[in-house]
Formats: sequence, C-alpha cells, structure tokens
Amino acid sequence: MMELAVLDQLRITEGRGARDALKECVNLAAECEALGYGRYWIAEHHRPGAMACVSPQILITRIGAATRHMRIGAAGVLLDFYSPYKVAEDFRTLETLYPGRIDLGVARGSGSGRPEAMALLNGRNFKGSHSQRLLQLKELVAPAAGRSGAIEPADSRQPQFWVLGASEETAEFAGRMGLPFAAAHFLKGQSAIKAAQAYRRVFQPSAALAEPRACLTVFALASDDERDANTLASSFLRCMVDETLSRSGPVPLPDAAAQLPVGNRADEAAANWRERMIVGNTDKVQSALTELAARAGADALAMLTVAHDPAVRAESYRLIAGAFGLAPKPAAGVAAA
Repeated sequence: MMELAVLDQLRITEGRGARDALKECVNLAAECEALGYGRYWIAEHHRPGAMACVSPQILITRIGAATRHMRIGAAGVLLDFYSPYKVAEDFRTLETLYPGRIDLGVARGSGSGRPEAMALLNGRNFKGSHSQRLLQLKELVAPAAGRSGAIEPADSRQPQFWVLGASEETAEFAGRMGLPFAAAHFLKGQSAIKAAQAYRRVFQPSAALAEPRACLTVFALASDDERDANTLASSFLRCMVDETLSRSGPVPLPDAAAQLPVGNRADEAAANWRERMIVGNTDKVQSALTELAARAGADALAMLTVAHDPAVRAESYRLIAGAFGLAPKPAAGVAAA
C-alpha cells in the first residue's frame, strides 16, 4: 500500500493569526493520525505574516504530545542557516522524547538576500558546501560504527534522516549516500519527478537503508464536488502567484483569491502552478496521485493541502484517506490549548 503522509506549511489565513495556525496544526495532526496517516511533517519558513512555523523543533514537541503513533518531523530544517551540531542535538533530543517517531528532513536555506535570512545568519558564514554540511549532520545524528558519539543525548536512538530537494543533483547525492529522499513536486513539478527517478537509478544501499525510499511532496485538495474543489484551491493558487511576483501574505478567502493579478508574468505563473496542483473530486484526486507516484517511482506521498477554512483541509485529508483505504487509529484526544 502507498504510504500517505501530511506536509503542513502552517500558512496564516486572512482574518486569523499565527497563533491560530499553530493551534490548527496541532489539531490537524491529531485528526490525521486518527485517519491513519503515517507521518506529519512541518515546514520551516521565515515569512512574517504568511507562515507561522519558524522552529519545527519546538512545534514537534507539541505535536508529539498530541499524538501517539505516527512519525513526526521537519520537512525541513533550513540547514544553511544553522550549525549542524545544534540541529543534531535538537533532533536526538526529540528522538529521546518520542523514540521511533522522529524524522529529520533537511533542505537548503532560501532567500539568502531577504532581511529574515540575513537576520538568521547574523553575519555568520558557515563553512563548506550544502552537501558537506549534510554529511556532517548525518554523521552527528548517526555516527558510523566504531566512532564515539560525543553528542548528547548519547543514549538516544537515531531520528530518520531525509534529504529534501527537487534537483537531480540533490537526488543523486541522497541516492549515493543511501538516504531517503523527498522530492518537492508541489514546487518544481516535472523536475521533482525526474529527481525522484534519478534517485532510484543511483541508489546505493547503506547502513541506514537497504533499498531506496522516495517520497513525493504534492499539493492535493479533494472535495465531493469538483467545482467546489477548484474554488477552494484558488486560495493556494493566489498565494503561489503572489509569491512568484515577490509578494507575501495570508491565505485569502476563495472569492478574493479568484481575482488573480493580471499581466503576462502572472498568467504564466498561474498556469505553471495549476499544473502542479492535484485538485478535484475524490476519485480524480486518488487516480492522479496514484499515477504521479508511479511515474516518479515514489513509495510515499506527503500531501500539502492549503485552504482558507481549516475544516476544508481536514475534510480533504479524510476523503483521500478513505480513497486509499487507510486504517483509522484511536485518537490521542489531546487538543491544542
């Protein structure tokens, strides 16, 4: 059976704030666990007024307390902004608190010229390429056999290490290192599919992984009515078109989102983003997801669903879980305060 997971960007919605987005994330995680989803990943972003999760490590502790079974993690930590040693300490601590449940997904930092990125770096210039820093982090998280583990908690289990990206270069790096790879289809479309295929071609077994493990992160929104689904998904489309035009803000109501910016660049952006979105009635979405996973050679799908109304997101995840025959699990029964 295809493994299904959830990717949450914690987007702030118009009329509500970051506190609401954080509470909705915790509640949605508990709901998705009860539906049978196997993983809940949260993304790190630094976009004031648009996205609420600036520290996956902190939020993971809250989601861990609100759930019992499913894996939880970051997809991903923006490694270019941090010391690999500190990231390793954080995630080994999380694995100690929630043994066998923690995923550490690592991505590049983005927007290096933006004020938020400059503030995060605070004048620092970390040594080494992104690949070198990934290798350093991997060794800190899971020391090779026979090497002493100086990092605490020294007696913790190892979180599962994922490489995130959408380029064939990153995919081949993950494959040659024998690490799991997650390709961002919702961001890069066909390039992410090619990356997942490249990952499988070059994969070499490792102590961490005997066989390739590829996940495709996709935008999906299902509704009982296809027209409703397209209307509801227009909020995300508007967000992505705005971001392409270097604008950033909360998720708008569908009525407002339908009025897209005008101009050749906006029209091209809207067409590109529509191609990467899987939207429709449940049967259409289930069929499209299955076909996409087969093309990419993906073992898992991590679905990003963005809508103005949190109930719409929860209903979409419920419909997709039912279409794929996920086995429901007892709810943890812990709601966000």
